[in-house]
Amino acid sequence: MSKPLTLTPRQQKWQRLLSKLEERCLQPIEEFRKLGTVVADTKHGPLIHIDRGSKILGVAHMDTVARTPPKSVTWQQSKRHSLPVINSIQLDDRLGCWVLLDLLPAMGVEFDVLLSDGEERGASTADQFKPTREYNWGFEFDRAGTDTVLYDYDDDDTWRSALKAAGFDIQMGSFSDISSLTHVGCCFANFGVGYRYQHSPNCYACLDDTVTQAVEFEAWYKANKDTAYKYTHEDRWSGRSYGWERGWNDRRGWERGNDGWTRTKTGTWRKTYKHGDREQYVEKNGWPDVTEAACPECDKPVSFAIGVMPKMLYTCPWCKEKGEGRDFKTAKEAVMRSLRYAYRDRRVRKREFRRLWITRITAACRARRSR
Repeated sequence: MSKPLTLTPRQQKWQRLLSKLEERCLQPIEEFRKLGTVVADTKHGPLIHIDRGSKILGVAHMDTVARTPPKSVTWQQSKRHSLPVINSIQLDDRLGCWVLLDLLPAMGVEFDVLLSDGEERGASTADQFKPTREYNWGFEFDRAGTDTVLYDYDDDDTWRSALKAAGFDIQMGSFSDISSLTHVGCCFANFGVGYRYQHSPNCYACLDDTVTQAVEFEAWYKANKDTAYKYTHEDRWSGRSYGWERGWNDRRGWERGNDGWTRTKTGTWRKTYKHGDREQYVEKNGWPDVTEAACPECDKPVSFAIGVMPKMLYTCPWCKEKGEGRDFKTAKEAVMRSLRYAYRDRRVRKREFRRLWITRITAACRARRSR
């Protein structure tokens, strides 16, 4: 008879962590309420704060894009990786919840935890958080791949330089919970957690990447846990904005306070803005051009300002009445990708026309010489 398999303490620890990950992916949001204090309970969901007396704040969101939560997750063992690959549509951001609630505490990293809801609808409840102490800095694990994004905290050169010096790959992002936490007064960063194909049933995560990111973060945490990276809050966006204002300094007055819709005399809808900011912008730059576009959800006309591309991706009031929403994060990433392709393809078109002109001129010259 073969002897029963004996696991080392390290293997037993990982077995418990992996089973906990599966539990987090399938756990209803109501069960997260038991983990801490519900500091806000809005129409978009609860905001849960786990106070551990730390000067560091970790953030994750409990909601996912799955309309019907799955009843199980799928595991695969790859020959190229030491840890298994997990497949679940819930990984964004239940994988981040697992990192904050289970993985990092097992590694000895201490921090407060903020669990939000409504992030996938672009209405994160994190904007309801009122800190009871000053935090040195904060973080989140809600990023596909293994890079890092800072959103508007990128304005702080000290924060950006410190992360780059530690080896983190700083890239551009669209939105996450930390975009709604500028009022906390410290800098935040969103680290890649290793999942891919998010927002689809094919979403998977290679846990080797996840653990590697956690180990690099642990080293950064030990070196910087006592360093304060303060952020001066500027009221650039509401709780549903995405931090695209960086680099658009001349439009910041127009970008602020975009929280409501107004119906025009022609029956279309347009965004309204804080009167003070609007008047300040108009006095300096004049009225922006306004055009109409069809809502991507219901095809009804919506007005938006030309040059403010992300505005037309907001859900229009018709869809809000029906309770439907657009996947904001995917929409923003699609716009960013389309702008990159447009920049590239304008040059490709010039090359193609140049090649066509050369061909036509050559053919005309040959025809003329043959006469």
